[in-house]
Amino acid sequence: KTKNAIEDNRIVATYQAIVDKNEKIVKYETLMRLQDEHSGELILPEHFLNIAIQTGLYDTLSSIIIFEGLGKLATADGALSFNFNYEDIVNKSFLNEIEAFFLVSPDLGKKAVFEITESEFIEDYADIKNFIRRFRKYGIEFAIDDFGSGFSNFEYILEIEPDYLKIDSSLIKHIDVDEKSFILVNAIVDFSHRLGIKVIAEYVDSAIIFEMLKKLGVDEFQGFYFSEPSQKIG
Repeated sequence: KTKNAIEDNRIVATYQAIVDKNEKIVKYETLMRLQDEHSGELILPEHFLNIAIQTGLYDTLSSIIIFEGLGKLATADGALSFNFNYEDIVNKSFLNEIEAFFLVSPDLGKKAVFEITESEFIEDYADIKNFIRRFRKYGIEFAIDDFGSGFSNFEYILEIEPDYLKIDSSLIKHIDVDEKSFILVNAIVDFSHRLGIKVIAEYVDSAIIFEMLKKLGVDEFQGFYFSEPSQKIG
């Protein structure tokens, strides 16, 4: 299924807006989807990514999405963010290709944010630090994705010094009814701001949650309350 989708050019990038507290779009996150060959429906990665990893197709999928997004950087109204997991970060040939892009177009670095997904699969945090050091010289900013999930490590944040922390959706979606989520998000915002790190909340799907997060001092917001992912930017 996934192999056929690659051959048929049905692995597509979608873009979801990230807004500031005034609901002004500040950037877009580049997201992977698989287009169903019959219905045209866009299928979420959770339905095909694990199989792609097991069958050795993940690297191809990641490359398709990231380079499709990079190709839009020059004309995009605002910055684009791109997802990298540990497998991407230790893929030397892939990183060489990405660096080749920025060597040709170094001015586009300031329009890119690289989001690093923290997970149990990270074997050596030195790889993450080297990745950040390598690309930061092009003006690229860095975010730690899914922070507050089971693998979060505050010490790691002190070492990495990212520009952004993206709070995991599991904490955001119930913040209006779950006191523990509220306390943890408040602590993450306070910790981040003391270190000069901006905070992005994902999965904002209601006005109540948006208002609560603004009061907590969250800097940027993403979710269906503002917009769904689209194949068009803007």
